[in-house]
Amino acid sequence: MIPNHADFSDMLARWARERPTGIAINFGDTHRSWAELAERVQRVAAGLRAAGLKPNDRIAVLDLNHPSCLELTLACAQTGCANAVVNFRLAPPEIAYVINDSKARILFVGPEFAGAVEQLRAHLPAVERVIRIGGADDEYEAWVAAHAPDANIHPAKGGDCFVQLYTSGTTGFPKGAMLTHHGMLAHARNVAVSQTMDGGSRVQVAMPLFHVGGTSYALVAWSAGAPIYMMRMPDPAAALAMLDREKITHTFYVPALMAAMTQVPGADRHDYSSLQALSYGASPMPLPVMRACLKLFPKGVMQQVYGMTEESGVVTILGPEDHENPAVAHRLVSAGKVIHGVEIEIRDPASGAVMPTGQSGEIWVRSEQVMGGYWGKPEATEAALTPDGWYRSGDGGHMDADGYVYVTDRIKDMI
Repeated sequence: MIPNHADFSDMLARWARERPTGIAINFGDTHRSWAELAERVQRVAAGLRAAGLKPNDRIAVLDLNHPSCLELTLACAQTGCANAVVNFRLAPPEIAYVINDSKARILFVGPEFAGAVEQLRAHLPAVERVIRIGGADDEYEAWVAAHAPDANIHPAKGGDCFVQLYTSGTTGFPKGAMLTHHGMLAHARNVAVSQTMDGGSRVQVAMPLFHVGGTSYALVAWSAGAPIYMMRMPDPAAALAMLDREKITHTFYVPALMAAMTQVPGADRHDYSSLQALSYGASPMPLPVMRACLKLFPKGVMQQVYGMTEESGVVTILGPEDHENPAVAHRLVSAGKVIHGVEIEIRDPASGAVMPTGQSGEIWVRSEQVMGGYWGKPEATEAALTPDGWYRSGDGGHMDADGYVYVTDRIKDMI
């Protein structure tokens, strides 16, 4: 269970106070305790304030996974700013679009992308400063060390955005989903309850932090007081070795990574007995890959999840029992049932009327996990969020009599 954190600054302060020497994050040779993480976040917050950033301002991070991105996200929570994490897989014009759309005043960039940013620099008018993270030209560590810890906390409201993740852009340019303290804490509680995650868990973060499967998943773990074991890139052999070496209890993958895992030589020689929940999602799982994974990993751990950025992450889970019971094998093509705290209805996309059981329509979701809206796009926000709290997902599907959701297509025209 997750304590009743007031916001993410309260969460960090709680664990720094209650378990100061407990490990919060493991990343390669870097191991930071909760107390160390809290001090670094206060230094980063001081750096943001010294740069003149004010509540509702944005920063952006363009990097592979690195602890600095999460430090910056928590520092934004403390200062009232928001971290717009950029999808590094986008083409340079799209990267420029996202950075400009966010109006980020400081851009933090990893060594792999420093050259691209130099070429784009003249096309990023809002960016006042670029700070390099890691590599031979690292500037981030000196910037952090140059500022004394600032313990002042911006009085956050539940609806304040502190992290901004961009949609996949299936209906045009990506949109910045404003994820809030209230929504992300609700998601953390709901997922932790559904996956029995607590302070004794050991959570692997293998997915990129620009995705809810990275940042949101990491914040679920931290909300529960669990340490995270973060990978810079989702490498199949390294991820499997980490499961064994670090006795990981919870992880999240995409099917493409799991397909690659089944082809890793010696994959079946690792010990995966510590696993309690191996979640996967974001794309369909081919049946042959699923069968190979059910053979590779322990019984009772495979969970398919369905979700979206606009709902802070997960909204349904197909549990282990539905993966392993031949009598309900037809459910393997479903997205499972709603998690704790989430409602789903199938609606007529034109009229909004609730569709009869088994009939197809648009998947509508209602929960406290919902985003605050799309950054700078009031019309798109109004089109996606109804006055009574429903999010229109744009996904087509149906629900059977047992409450299992089947996702079939996109209602919105894909570009």
